[in-house]
Amino acid sequence: MTWLMLDSPSLQHQFWELPPDLTLIAEYRDRLWGVGRITVDDLNYTEVGLMYAWPADNVFPIPSVGSDNLGVRALMPRRESLGIGRQNQLLMVTGTDDTNFAISKLSQI
Repeated sequence: MTWLMLDSPSLQHQFWELPPDLTLIAEYRDRLWGVGRITVDDLNYTEVGLMYAWPADNVFPIPSVGSDNLGVRALMPRRESLGIGRQNQLLMVTGTDDTNFAISKLSQI
């Protein structure tokens, strides 16, 4: 009988991190995107096709960080973009992967 050590380096994977405590979540480009309960100005996203993989560096701070206590209020997946709503502005994420994701401001009140 062979015992498997669960904390062995062979079982550790760079993407195995606990998902953040999210209040909003949406699917876009085969990834999950979400906003945390505490980090209301940050948009977190998973690796492609790995809905359990939330790397700590897959985060976009959404413009106007700290401008209010509400942060991001809505995520709106569309065909070619992910809409992001704040109290006084509308933004979108475009792109196909980590190398070319970009945030653009659509409107601000």
